[in-house]
Amino acid sequence: MKWHQLTELSDETLVKQLLDTGKDRYFEELYRRYSQKVYYQCLSYTKDSESAKDLMQDSFMRLYDKLGKFSFRSSLSTWVFQLVRNLCLDYLRKQTNWKHEEEMTEEAEMPEIEEKELLGLDARRLTIAMRSLSFQDQELLMLKYGHEWRINDISEITNLSVPAIKMRLKRAKSKVHKIYQQIQLDS
Repeated sequence: MKWHQLTELSDETLVKQLLDTGKDRYFEELYRRYSQKVYYQCLSYTKDSESAKDLMQDSFMRLYDKLGKFSFRSSLSTWVFQLVRNLCLDYLRKQTNWKHEEEMTEEAEMPEIEEKELLGLDARRLTIAMRSLSFQDQELLMLKYGHEWRINDISEITNLSVPAIKMRLKRAKSKVHKIYQQIQLDS
């Protein structure tokens, strides 16, 4: 099979071919398709280029080792993202002793912020506002708006229910909007 034919195969077909034949060219095509996305995903967690590169390489080694466990129930991209996410979270736990924290804010206290309102914000101020959010809030906003994942995919990746994802996104949008407004007032 020629290179240009590989580029036309679906991710799932590449996985099946790799598992059936063991030929590296199928994995190389998966690497070509996903390496940049995986790198930026790792970078979004670590905020450090060298750590992101190391985690990207670790991710592909783990991906290669675990491809036989891919069940084809979800898209390969969802499965890869979940694998990379778990690797990055493990890395962060080891680096910072990060602990998951729940926030107990009532839904009624959170105003609804429209997506178009967030998308129209000044990028520099929005970046500052995002950095002041908890890691969990940053992650959900990154998944939804940075990677443009559907709520169901985020639910599958994070092992949270769809209603929980929607509530947490609503809270995170409200927080970032509130912080952004404060930054704007202070400027």
